[in-house]
Amino acid sequence: MAEPSKVTEHVRTEAQKGRGQRRATIEVAYADCTGCRLCEMACSLFHEGTIWPEASRIRVEQYHPGPLDIPVICHRCFERYCVAACPTSALVYDAAAEVVRLKAEDCVQCGACYTACPHTGAIAPHPKTNLPMQCDLCDGNPRCVAACPAGCLAWVEGSSFSPAHYVITPPSEVARSLAHLYYPAKEAP
Repeated sequence: MAEPSKVTEHVRTEAQKGRGQRRATIEVAYADCTGCRLCEMACSLFHEGTIWPEASRIRVEQYHPGPLDIPVICHRCFERYCVAACPTSALVYDAAAEVVRLKAEDCVQCGACYTACPHTGAIAPHPKTNLPMQCDLCDGNPRCVAACPAGCLAWVEGSSFSPAHYVITPPSEVARSLAHLYYPAKEAP
């Protein structure tokens, strides 16, 4: 029998540590997103010092049928597939902040973290440095939540984290599940 891969072993270890409560998390009401992209602007302003949506750690992507606007953000999964996939240990889990951080000097920009993340698009290359970037919760005060006029994003204290919902549901699947709300199928004549 083959030895388990580094990713498989890491996921198994993390799962054994237990799941349950986060101190707080960003919860997304996907159906409420209006596509205004103020979240992207607030995030990039905080991290980059300028409004630069391409460098935002949250992205609003359009899916079809539609367009349907779906916020894409790191959901801080317990398995931390991105950390396990990194061959140089450039991605590390900061337990105090409950986020994954990048040690830029160790990153070889191989892209393993992008493909390992089941929430497609939650980790993206920075448009200037090409280093991976993902949500760091703005040090506990997420600017995207404060900027969201529709209430699509909410900072919820002590929220229960459901890996079954967040981890295995890529944005395209979220869009597909919402499509019937906006684009009902026509009945056959």
